[in-house]
Amino acid sequence: MKTFLHVGGESKRKDLTTIGFNTSEWNDKRLDIDDKVEPVIIGAMTNMSVVVDASVDQNQLTELAYTSVAGPITPLYILYGHRPPMARGNLYMAHRCGFTQNVLTGTLQVAGFAIVATKLRDDPYSDLWALSTVKPI
Repeated sequence: MKTFLHVGGESKRKDLTTIGFNTSEWNDKRLDIDDKVEPVIIGAMTNMSVVVDASVDQNQLTELAYTSVAGPITPLYILYGHRPPMARGNLYMAHRCGFTQNVLTGTLQVAGFAIVATKLRDDPYSDLWALSTVKPI
């Protein structure tokens, strides 16, 4: 069974993790600095020396993580954007970073948006939407 490292994995249940990794094909190890969330490994993401070398399969950035309606998805696509459309010139697919729903909401609020609404769609879409306004409606 393949293993992924869930950094900052406050969720104690694998079925609530990233789509594609919440299947029977994957085992998860949770690393968190807060021992109250009962991680498998206690440590900080800025110093992950507590993680045993070669104990997880996350170094396979270009290998298949799951298949979506848009086609095969790799961890690299999740973080930086769907490469096939970008190769065809659709640079709107470039994420330039990875967002969770909470991080996207917080980023928009810190940027000064007065109203922020986000929606996460599960399978088969696996996408994150945000609607923000600078002035209150």
